[in-house]
Amino acid sequence: MKEPSAKRVYGSLDMWRGLLAMWVVIFHVLLDPAIHRNSIVPGSLIAEFISWGPVRVPMFFVISGYCMAAAAANTMDRNHSSWQFVVARVRRIYPPHLTVLLIAIFTAGLAWLAQDMGFVNGSNLARHFEGLTTGVIIANAVLLHGPLDQPSLNAVTWTLCYEVAFYAVMAIAILMLRSKGWQLMLKVLHAVTVLTFGLSLLFPTWLVFPFSIPAHVTVGEPYVMVNAWTSFGEGLLLFDLLCGKPWKERTTNDKYFYIGVIFSLFILIVAQITYSKLPNSTHVVVTSLFAILLYLLHPFDKRICGTKWLKGIFFVGSISYSLYLTHSMVLPNWEKLLSALKIPMPLLEVYVLFALAACIAFAYVFYSLVEVPLIPSKSKKASPRVANNEGVIGYSGGQIADGLHNVADAKTDHSVSEREQDPSVSKR
Repeated sequence: MKEPSAKRVYGSLDMWRGLLAMWVVIFHVLLDPAIHRNSIVPGSLIAEFISWGPVRVPMFFVISGYCMAAAAANTMDRNHSSWQFVVARVRRIYPPHLTVLLIAIFTAGLAWLAQDMGFVNGSNLARHFEGLTTGVIIANAVLLHGPLDQPSLNAVTWTLCYEVAFYAVMAIAILMLRSKGWQLMLKVLHAVTVLTFGLSLLFPTWLVFPFSIPAHVTVGEPYVMVNAWTSFGEGLLLFDLLCGKPWKERTTNDKYFYIGVIFSLFILIVAQITYSKLPNSTHVVVTSLFAILLYLLHPFDKRICGTKWLKGIFFVGSISYSLYLTHSMVLPNWEKLLSALKIPMPLLEVYVLFALAACIAFAYVFYSLVEVPLIPSKSKKASPRVANNEGVIGYSGGQIADGLHNVADAKTDHSVSEREQDPSVSKR
C-alpha cells in the first residue's frame, strides 16, 4: 500500500470556496424581487454581477474535479476499493442534505396541520405540502431529481445531482482501472472530457446526464448550463498536472497526449463561443482561466494559507457546504423577520451584508450540529486544511418554500463534497 503524497494538499481551495460561497448568497439576496424593483439599475455594476451569477457553478466544479481526483488517487494508492470510495462520498454528502430536506418537509407539514386545525388560513406552505408526492420526495432524497426532471424541494441541490453523478463516474473508473494506477485512470478521463465536450457541440442529443443537462433543472426555472463535465474535467486535469509525474519525467508520448488534450480543449472552447447558440457558452472561458489561475497560484499555497487577513474567508470556506444547503431557508425568513419587526429596508449594501452575516451564522450552527459529528476522528485531529470536500454550490437559489411551490405547480401544470480529499489533503 502506497501512502498519498503530501503535495496533493491544496489548502487555499478553502479560500476560493469561501469567496464563491459568499458570491452565491449575495447573488440570491440580489434576486429578491423587491430589491430588483427598487434598488438595481439596469446596466449597473450590480446588474452585471447578477448576469454573471451562474458562472460560479462551473467554477465550483473545477474545485470539485481537483478534489475528486485527489480522493480517487488516495483511494487507489491505499488499495481501497471503489465501494470504499463511494461510501466515503455518501457519508459526507447525504446526511446534511437529508437533514435540510426533512426540515423543509416537516415545516410544510406543520403549516398544513395548523391550517387543518383552523389556526391559519391560506398558508402557501400548506398548499405546497399537499402537492408533495412520494416519487418527488424519493427523487430529491437520493439526489436524482435533476436527471429525472423532477421538482427540487431545495432548489440549490440540483448541483448535488451532478456531484453524485460525477462520483459514480469516478467510482466506475476506479473499479475498472484500479490495477493500472490513477495516472492512467485520469488520462482516460481526460479523453472522456475532450470527447464529451466535442459531442456536446456536434451531437448534443447523444449525451446523457451528467455529460448533458436536462431541459429544466428545477421545474418552473429553465436554466441551461453547458459543459458541466468539462468544468469538472478541467479540475481533474489541474490535479494531474500539479500532482502527477513532474513534466520532465513524463515520456514523450505522455507529453504529446497532454499537449493534445489542452490544445483540443482550446479549439473546442473557441468553437463553442464562435458557433454555439447555447446560453452561457462563454462561461467555459471563465472556468478555464480559473483553472489556469489555480495552477499558477499553487506554488504560493502555503503563503496564502498563512495570510491572517484571509482567515475569515477560509472560515466561510470551511462551512461552505452548510452555507450552500441552508441559506435558501435563512433568506426568506430574514426578510420576514425584518417585515414583522417593521424595520425599513436599509441601504442595499447594508442589507446585503446583514443578510450574508445571518446566513453564515446559521450555517455555522448547522455545521457544528450536523456536519462535525460526521467527520472521522482522524480528520478532526488533522490540520484544518487537510480534508477535502467537493466544493460545489448551486446556482439556483430559490427557497425551500419555492421548491415546494414547484411541486404544487408541477402537479397541476405537469411542468457539495466529501470533506476528504483525504485526511492528507484539503478541507472545506
